[in-house]
Amino acid sequence: MIAEKSRRYKLSLFFILYFVQGVLFAYMSLFHKPYLDSEGITADQIAWLNVVALLPFILKIFFGIISDRVNLLGRGHRLPYIILGIVLSVIAFAALAFIAPGKNLVLFGAMLTIFIFSIALMDSSADGLAVDTTASSDRQAVQASMLVGRFGAIIIMALVFGAVAQRMGYTAAFLITAVFLALPLFWLLPLREPAERPADQAFEWGALRQILTPSYGVVALLSLAFGAFVVGVVGLFTYYMSKELGANSDQVGLYGAVNSLGIIIGAAVSVPLLRRYPQFGVRVGLFLLWSVALFAWSTGPSLGMSFVIGGFAGLIFGMINTIYLSIAMERTQAKAAGTIFALTMALLNVGLAGGDAIFTSLTDNIGFSSVFLLQSGLSLLLLLLLWAVQRTESA
Repeated sequence: MIAEKSRRYKLSLFFILYFVQGVLFAYMSLFHKPYLDSEGITADQIAWLNVVALLPFILKIFFGIISDRVNLLGRGHRLPYIILGIVLSVIAFAALAFIAPGKNLVLFGAMLTIFIFSIALMDSSADGLAVDTTASSDRQAVQASMLVGRFGAIIIMALVFGAVAQRMGYTAAFLITAVFLALPLFWLLPLREPAERPADQAFEWGALRQILTPSYGVVALLSLAFGAFVVGVVGLFTYYMSKELGANSDQVGLYGAVNSLGIIIGAAVSVPLLRRYPQFGVRVGLFLLWSVALFAWSTGPSLGMSFVIGGFAGLIFGMINTIYLSIAMERTQAKAAGTIFALTMALLNVGLAGGDAIFTSLTDNIGFSSVFLLQSGLSLLLLLLLWAVQRTESA
């Protein structure tokens, strides 16, 4: 049982689970748009495909309810769903290797949606497991471990996927990546869940009343904005490099490694930094720097400067993502942990899908520089929402 495992084991478990999520994030944020662009898929087609493919992440609340309520085959509320999600993701991602999007975009989109569904099922159950098994004092460390796992995967996949795609083609890249997706099974298969959940974690419908409070309402708005103006923006960086600067998959992969290294450093630094300087102004300053990073992208940087700006953007992303996820965990009721945290992440993904679709389409109409400048201005809304979170926290 995970409760009997050491703190180091728990951190490594969440590291490897979010490594899998990082594989998805690496493909979607670094290679997905350049790959489809190389296959002759238009910006509008990419935008609509992403809206459909990301629907499973928007529907994560239903996965959370099922995980909270249903003990799957008597094996538990979390681990069976996590294992099922991982197995399905391996199968679906490997299948993408044999589907040419330029010839059959519908089939490619359907298999991509199944892959994302599998990761969303795993992810919502892993989120519930994290809330179930993590003490308040350890939540920032767990979130940092998750971020390091996610973006450590991006560094590895950026280099491996990019290099393999450049030299052996995308078929080999998809198949090799599917092997990486199976790694968490070595951690998961030896684990067992208790036959019954502890009384303080037993699901209660009444716990869902939390989502009607102002305290949760501001987190819901923050999630939508964070998805639209932070997470949903990241994929445009490599799209810009590929479409405007002619970057190949090797260069996109190297950029992903630089950006993700910045994110890992940001996540690792954020824990001691925020403990030493817990003042609200420090958080505001970090979120403000994200707007500065987006403004830097609006200047139309060269290929070399893109790596510099990408590293800086990664550093800030790692810090503010740790802050955001810690807030999300703090506002999650233990008796409906999977459901409420899944709802929070679903709102994040609604913002992500909407922001990604709108801003990707706009690149064909107003150009990348104008899109990044617009995002820089809109991201200032995060400062207002961060203030609202702080006010409801102290109320």
